[in-house]
Amino acid sequence: MSHVNSHSIHINSSIHQAMQQLEVLSPVLILFAIDDDNKLKGVLTDGDIRRFLTKGGSMQNDISQAINGHFLALVEDHYTIQDILSIKEKQIDFVPVINAQNQLVDILNLKTNRSRLPLQAVVMAGGKGERLLPLTENTPKPLLKVGSKAIIQYNIDLLSLYGIKKVIITINYLGQLIREYIEKTEQSEQVLLVEETEPLGTIGSLALAKNYLSKDILLMNSDLLTNIDLESFYQHFVEQGADIAVACIPYNVEIPYGVMETENHQIKTVKEKPTYTYYSNAGIYLIKHNLLDTIKENERLDATTFIENSIANGKKVVSYPLLSYWLDIGKHEDFQKAQTDVLQLLR
Repeated sequence: MSHVNSHSIHINSSIHQAMQQLEVLSPVLILFAIDDDNKLKGVLTDGDIRRFLTKGGSMQNDISQAINGHFLALVEDHYTIQDILSIKEKQIDFVPVINAQNQLVDILNLKTNRSRLPLQAVVMAGGKGERLLPLTENTPKPLLKVGSKAIIQYNIDLLSLYGIKKVIITINYLGQLIREYIEKTEQSEQVLLVEETEPLGTIGSLALAKNYLSKDILLMNSDLLTNIDLESFYQHFVEQGADIAVACIPYNVEIPYGVMETENHQIKTVKEKPTYTYYSNAGIYLIKHNLLDTIKENERLDATTFIENSIANGKKVVSYPLLSYWLDIGKHEDFQKAQTDVLQLLR
């Protein structure tokens, strides 16, 4: 039984039937009452049932007499990050998601998910992973195991944790192996694979997926190990009114000498052993959906060029300092480090 079906109950069901269903669902004691058209009519908790029985209600009465018709719901494709944050502030853990016809389509469970971001994701998994040879000779890098899971599985799980329901994976090198792997996973129904016939670069491969995308996009490399807070990243993107947000890794450079800052050979200031902070690209981007129209199909386009072109065209591009864990698994030493680091991540 699906997550939605297990918490759904027909409006004409009896209180007795509701109690039996709630017993199976313990400890999440909540049901969503629907009619013949799957339209949401109200919410029923164990507390609602107790109050109904205390007032003289019967176990054989329909639940329509006990449900709470005043409930909070998210409307699919019409909610914002502020709606999610408001739900969290109210400490509501279980929220129905309905469509425009008031039909129950999903349930947001903030006990098991951190958010439900109104995004779609594209994960780039087409690279050859040449620096990891011979490990990648017969295995695509996204399928190399870190701990007990494939690298790409950590990223799929991360997206799922933040309620991103549609994930597109672009494949090329040994792509059939990735396809076979995805087909065996629990998330196979929400994952679509798109194949590059030739390498198109970070953004060029996004053009292959744009016909399947209808929301703003989270784009990320498949060979990353990270616990980035995607809700915070998206909130920053929205609050900044950005067209593109780039997750960036702070990189500190310590100069072991006094640094002279000059102008026309004249020393203006002296800084003793300064530290400079630079920000490097983490390979995770948020992109407004309308920018997909600027990407030409079957043409190689890397992220740096895309960002530069967007800035030149007056688009707002912002950085997001990624202060949590992040590792690009590009070399053998990175792969070995990941085997140790993942033990900390899973705690």
